[in-house]
Amino acid sequence: MKSAHALEAQLSKTEIIIERIRLEHAYGRILCGLLKFAETERTFNELIQYINTAAENTYLLQPPSVIISWLISTEAIRAENSSTENERWRTSAEGCAALEALGYTQNAGIISNEPEFKEIYIKILRFCFTPRTRDEIEDMLETPLRDCSVQPGYFISNLEETGSLEWRGKWTTAENVKNNPELSDY
Repeated sequence: MKSAHALEAQLSKTEIIIERIRLEHAYGRILCGLLKFAETERTFNELIQYINTAAENTYLLQPPSVIISWLISTEAIRAENSSTENERWRTSAEGCAALEALGYTQNAGIISNEPEFKEIYIKILRFCFTPRTRDEIEDMLETPLRDCSVQPGYFISNLEETGSLEWRGKWTTAENVKNNPELSDY
C-alpha cells in the first residue's frame, strides 16, 4: 500500500482537493458550497458564517474553522493578501476545477450522473418550489416510483447533499437552483 505522501505526489492539486472532499463525505455539500461561495473574495468570518448558515439544521462534529482548514491545506482556497488583519480568502483555480470535475453546479451534477432518474429529480425540485414535507414528496412520487426499487429518501438525500434541496422546517428547492433552465415548465 502506498503512503499518503507518495499518493499525493502522483495526484494533481485538483485531484487532491476532490479526494479531500470525498473523504469528508458528510461535509461534501458544505465544502462544495463554500468553494462556490468563496469564488468572490471573503473574510474568514464570512466563511465561518456561510458554514453556520449552510449547516443550519445539521449538527457539525467539526467546528467551522477546521472545515475551512481542510480547504486551506489542499490549496482549494487561498489568502488573497498577506495582511492577516484584513485577510481575504478566495477559491483557487484548482478549487474551481474541482467543483467543475465534481459536477457541482448545484443539481446539474446529480442529474447528469443519474440520467435514468433525471425526471424524478426535476419533479421533486419543481414540487419543492413551495416548501413540502417528506410525506408530501413521497405521495407525489408514489406513481413515478411504483415499479422502481429506489425509495423517495434516496432522491431527497442526494438533492440535499448537492445543495439543491434544503431543509427549512420543510423541504425547499434552494434559491440558487430555481433559475436552472431544466426546472422551467416546458
